[in-house]
Formats: sequence, structure tokens, C-alpha cells
Amino acid sequence: MNGREGVPEVSEEVRRIIQLEEGVINRIAAGEVVVRPANALKELIENSLDAGSKRIVIMVKCGGLKMLRIEDDGHGIRADDLPILCERFTTSKLQKYEDLLSIGTFGFRGEALASISHVAHVTVTTMTSTDTCANLATYSEGKLQGQVRPCAGTPGTTLVVENMFYNNPTRRQALGKESIEHSKVLEVVQRYAIHYPNVGFTCRKYNGSFELTTLGGSSPSEVIATIWGQNLAQELFAFDVKSEEPRFSCRGFASNPNYSSRVSTLILFINNRLVESASLKRAVEAVYQPVLPRHQHPWVYLALDVDPTTIDVNVHPTKMEVQFLHEETISQRLQETLASQLRSAGSARSFASVLPSPARGTFTLPVETKDVNTSDKDKVERRQVPNPTRVRTDHRQMSLETIFRESQASQGMQIGAGADAPTTQAGFEVVDSDRMAAFEEAQQLTSVEELRKAVDLACDEKFSTLLNQSIYVGPVNHELVLLQCGASLCLANLAILARECAYQRLLRRPLKASLCF
Repeated sequence: MNGREGVPEVSEEVRRIIQLEEGVINRIAAGEVVVRPANALKELIENSLDAGSKRIVIMVKCGGLKMLRIEDDGHGIRADDLPILCERFTTSKLQKYEDLLSIGTFGFRGEALASISHVAHVTVTTMTSTDTCANLATYSEGKLQGQVRPCAGTPGTTLVVENMFYNNPTRRQALGKESIEHSKVLEVVQRYAIHYPNVGFTCRKYNGSFELTTLGGSSPSEVIATIWGQNLAQELFAFDVKSEEPRFSCRGFASNPNYSSRVSTLILFINNRLVESASLKRAVEAVYQPVLPRHQHPWVYLALDVDPTTIDVNVHPTKMEVQFLHEETISQRLQETLASQLRSAGSARSFASVLPSPARGTFTLPVETKDVNTSDKDKVERRQVPNPTRVRTDHRQMSLETIFRESQASQGMQIGAGADAPTTQAGFEVVDSDRMAAFEEAQQLTSVEELRKAVDLACDEKFSTLLNQSIYVGPVNHELVLLQCGASLCLANLAILARECAYQRLLRRPLKASLCF
């Protein structure tokens, strides 16, 4: 210490500044570009797409850590270019820095294969349309190992990445389980399959079944249905936004109010590049916030095309984040389009449920029997079909009529029984005959009969039937509740409904919906 507690002494010997070895530099740089197997696969898929591939086959072993194999039918790699294929800053997409201002391809920095070769063993088998045979080359630490060897093959490129992060055990231990890494790899394939529906993608585990297969030459909606299923595909709507000032176009698919998920899904491509944008994600979430329940999120696929001169794709080492001009204006236009579509879709919102529950029996759909002979009519009437109406109901399927019917016997017993009535050995009260006679006599009074007639005159038969057969959904606030009346969702005032119900029960009448409340 130098007299002040907590302040270390300055060493008399000042360490010299040295330049790191090239291998250390390359390994550090590789760790920034290749964070996990999914990042490596993204780079390899983009290389295959740049090569004009129409079919891409991917095989994964142990989440990509043991092996990641990608095969395409693109134009291949020249044999003369193989010696420098995995060296840093070797590319056919870029010649001078100004070319970055209008870059239109995926790979351009020449770091993808170089970074992968510094953290894994890479084997490349490639063949062009003019070659008589394929060529095989292996790489490590960015350098070609041995000589390029001829071998049998087909036009295109097959690239195998093995033992990823074998020389970086800390990075390997920091990654998630193999199942987690495999799901991230599969997610990358799924997203590119949507954006490139004309390209056939196949992904499977090593020595396992196929997990994803798209044939190519289809539409994005068909690919979505293939990957995520019809339950999501039928709840999507297409949208399209175009503008001349600023110049951009945006298209995609978004889920309607009938669909929600606990996980937010935003598949974003900007100029055909899979990226992430926090501002666009916040803009989309803000549109859905008033529509979806709390803690529920939408599913959105968004393809944005902007002027290449207004976007910087060289912001992040993994190229997952980009910066572009007019971001606020584009977000606002996107919000307006999605909000308009959601308003129109919200008017036709429905709630799926199975009606009725198995405990209540089977629902028979009424059918039209005109122009049907007697034998066919009997067959139609006996046929049990599920209810096609999509409604939102409580899982217990309890109606008001059921509640009243179940409680009628006990309520009648309580009215006729006295506080000091004797009980039987079974525990049930013995009804006092005098009190029951007086109660029955009161029901015959002219004034009570007039009140009953007044209720019958004021009621609406159709509304009464719907109310008695309604199904309780749930409360809205302290005085309003939701009732499912047939195919309609009704909002009822619980205080008024309870008062009228109690009044009619005292008159010994089943609940009738009066037009006055």
C-alpha cells in the first residue's frame, strides 16, 4: 500500500505492449462470429443460398457440437480457390470498402468459414458444373491441411463441421444442453424455409428421423402450415406495406386475435437477411397489447426491403443486428397496417370450445328435412354430429337452469321447515304439516296470481329460453358477468339479474327474462 488504504502500489516495472500471435487473434475473432452451432449454420445456409442452391439438406449431431453437415446443389467452388477458402477476409462478394454501401449478398467479409475453421474441423467436398469429379479438402485453424484430393461427388457443395469448440472448453461448457442447441439449429432452418419457400430444406438428426422437410416451389403460407401446423396457419392474415418516401416495402403474415402464445415470435428478414430489431419488435408488441390477454404474444413473420444504401449490415460480428434509416417511420407505418387488419379481424373473433362436455351428452345438430323421404329423414335425425359453433364457455358447462333445478328441492325444504322441527335418524328435517298447508294456501292468493301474470306478460319467451340455457363464462367486474347464450356472448348486470331472479323464485316461477331489465 502507498499510504492510502485500498489503493495498490504501482509496480516499478511497466509491462510492455506486445502483439498477439496470429492464432490467438484468429481464435478471439472466431469467438465473436461463431457464438454457438446455430450461428455457424446460419452462415453456411447463407453461403448455400448465395450459390443459387434449390435444395439444402442439413444433418445435426449432438446439437451441432459433434457434427454439422450441410449439403446443397449450388454452383460449387472452383478447385483453384480451395487453398484460401478458410483464410480470413477472402471473399468473392467484396473488392473495396465502398461496396458495403450496396451489398446485396449474404457473405461479404470472408470471416464465416475462417472463424468456423478456428473453432472446429472443417471438411469441404465441392464440384462445379464444369468439373469432371468432385474435390475434397480439410481445414484447421484457417489453413488447408494436406492437398486437395479428387473424389466422387455431385454438383454442389457438402460442408462438414466437426467437434465445434474443441479448443475452447470454456465456451463449450457455457452452452446449453444438446437438446437446447439442437432446437436453436432447427429454428434457424425453419425461418429460412419460410422466407425462401422456393428452396427445399431438409433437417434431421444424425441417425434419426427427418424433423423438417419442405419441397420447395411453394408459398410461405404453405411452408408455415407444414412447419407450425394448420392451427396457426388458419389464424394468420397477410399484410403488405409500401412507401415511396421513404422508399421501402414490407410484407408478411401476422396472427389474428384468436391466436396467442406465451412466447413472442417475430421472424424478421431485412433485405432477405435474417436479423433482429428491438424497435420493430416493440412496435409489433404495442399493436397487439390491447388485443391479446395479458402475458400473451403474437406470431409475426416480417420481410422488409429497404434501399441498400440506407442500411448498415456490418454492425454486429454475427450480422444478426442491423441499423437502417427511417426506422421510426417504418415502424409507424407497420403499426398502422397491423392495427387496421386487427380491427377488421376482431369483429369476427370467436372462441373455440367443445360443446357440450361429455358429461352432458351429445349435441344433435338440427337439419333441414325438406325433400327427404321418410327413411332418409329418420337416418338424418338419428345422426349425432358435433356442434360446429365456436364459443367461449366454462369448462364445467353449467347453465342457470341446471343450478336452479339442482337447488330447487333443498330450497323448498328450507321454506317449509321450522327452526325447531324434529329430525329423523337419517338427519333430514320432518316438514311441519301446518306450516306447509299455510304456505300452499298463500300460493293461491289472488294478489300472488296477479303478480305471476304480470311477470308472464312482461317476459320475452325467446330471451327467457336463451337465458335459462345460457352458460356462465366468467366475471368482467364486480357487477357485470359474461353469459354464453347460444352462439352469442352476452354481457349481463349481475345485480339486476339476481334481484329479478329472487323475486320470481319467491313467486314460484321459473326464471323469465323480462323486457324491462
